[in-house]
Amino acid sequence: MSINSGFSDQSVFGALALIVLLASRKMLKASDEWNKDIGSFFRMSILPLTIAFIATISLYIMQILGQ
Repeated sequence: MSINSGFSDQSVFGALALIVLLASRKMLKASDEWNKDIGSFFRMSILPLTIAFIATISLYIMQILGQ
């Protein structure tokens, strides 16, 4: 018997990638390795993942409220 949690592999991967990028950005900002190029990389990668995360959570909330 299998139980479906409702989370797709892509949404779980996206959430984990967002957490890893946010943690990496926080650690690099505190170090001497931070520069403008690294900051630009993190802004360009974190923003789309944040939007996708918010959309995924919104869809799951609407799905729960619709039941």
